[in-house]
Amino acid sequence: MDSTPIRYTSTSYLPNTKYQISKMLTHFFILQKVLPRRIQQKYFDLIRRKLLEQINFIKSRASKRTLKNSITRTFFSFSYKRYRFHFGIYIPCEHACAPGSLNPFTWCHSPSPFVMSLNRRACGTHQSEFSRTEINHHLKPVPDSDPGFINSKSSHANHVYDLWQHRWKNDIFSNRLGIRYNVCYAANSSNFVRKHPGAYIYRKHLSNFSFDLSSNPVTKRKQETRFKRHCARVFKNINPTSRTMKEDKLAAGRRFRFLFHESQHIYSPLHHLKFKRFSIGKFLPDPDDYTFNIPYHSLKNSSITPIVGSQPSTSYRPSGANTIPHYLNAEEIAVLGGSLEPLKRTPVYYGYNPVDPSKVDSSYHLQYNPIQPDLPPSIEIRQSNPLDYDSSTANAIGTTLKHYYRRAMLTRQITVWTKDYHKYMKQPPPPPKPSKKKQHHKWKKWMEKHQDYEDFMSKPYAPRPYYPPDYHTDLFGSPSYTSDETKTVEYRPNKRDTLTNSSASSQ
Repeated sequence: MDSTPIRYTSTSYLPNTKYQISKMLTHFFILQKVLPRRIQQKYFDLIRRKLLEQINFIKSRASKRTLKNSITRTFFSFSYKRYRFHFGIYIPCEHACAPGSLNPFTWCHSPSPFVMSLNRRACGTHQSEFSRTEINHHLKPVPDSDPGFINSKSSHANHVYDLWQHRWKNDIFSNRLGIRYNVCYAANSSNFVRKHPGAYIYRKHLSNFSFDLSSNPVTKRKQETRFKRHCARVFKNINPTSRTMKEDKLAAGRRFRFLFHESQHIYSPLHHLKFKRFSIGKFLPDPDDYTFNIPYHSLKNSSITPIVGSQPSTSYRPSGANTIPHYLNAEEIAVLGGSLEPLKRTPVYYGYNPVDPSKVDSSYHLQYNPIQPDLPPSIEIRQSNPLDYDSSTANAIGTTLKHYYRRAMLTRQITVWTKDYHKYMKQPPPPPKPSKKKQHHKWKKWMEKHQDYEDFMSKPYAPRPYYPPDYHTDLFGSPSYTSDETKTVEYRPNKRDTLTNSSASSQ
């Protein structure tokens, strides 16, 4: 584009800013050969208005007296097809040129792409020097309230010790996810430290999870979407058809330090604070071996018995988190009344598979806290045993525990396909492929479900290869061996025979 200057005549002694920008834009549109006349007339007012706003933004930023590193660009971009233009306000650099340049001892007049507070600016050539001399690298200086504070490991360890000693608790919330939980510091018990020399001194305890969604419906919907996306990222490797899906989710939450349920709590160790490995003659870490306070220095006068691997413990207090000293019977539960959380009752089915009825349902038990063993025990809920629960369910459907998971999976898949059939197949056949995009999406979704149902319906009635009498094929097409014992358990005298009734499925 030709850069020859052009002269415009004005009757005013000093033309205003809008007039000057209008003439410069007209001069630009006359000389360029990319933008057609239609685009020039359409975006002329927009570009002029943004240039006027850019002048106000630059003045506001340059006049600020705070020493911050926020910047305001002196230009903006305008794109048309594959062409890009930059419209901006000329702000000279005004840095002293180097003595070795062509114009020594002069000021730099190159345009500056940004402006900062206190009218700080620099062009591309002087930005490295500008970063060394003008940028504020101490936005958060160390407060002078405690001039004797030494930034060291011992100081931080003493600070964490004080937080643990005073039972400090902090309320953490996330406006992005709409959640809230509490964080506090916990120390490992003496039994754990004796069994694991060199263990972590402290752990962060994350608990009391709750949702704190916004009252704005739009913000609430965004928070729920982000939280579900985070859950999907944490639980992406979990099998949705697994019987232990809840336990798998809790394990994934502990692994990724992620809270998603109200009854969940997580311990996260502090990796930078560990105990030193002490000798066998010492039962607890010696406080004299450390340059900072440790939680167990106040227990050095306590009577602690050495641990012998072959000798059972005679202490009445539990030493681990999984020790269950006492179950609550029906009379004790009745005395407590409505203060306990109601338990879900599951019917017990007896049959071929052995079942312990006391382990099918959940039950209450007294649990001591291993972190604070001197406190009275709390009432906890013991979940049902998965093996007894599956055995009871296998007796209900009349099969063995070995074939229970396969038949449960088959029943679940048939149920899902049946629901899809009643949801999509009740409608009349779809019309020809529509032209509108929204209707095309519905038509395509209907056809996919229709094809899935046809594939499913063709499998049970399709011709099957011959297998010996002891084998059969399941829904997924793989042969499965059925023993005589399983045949006896699964025998149905009133079930139709597939040899005489050809329309019945062999499943």
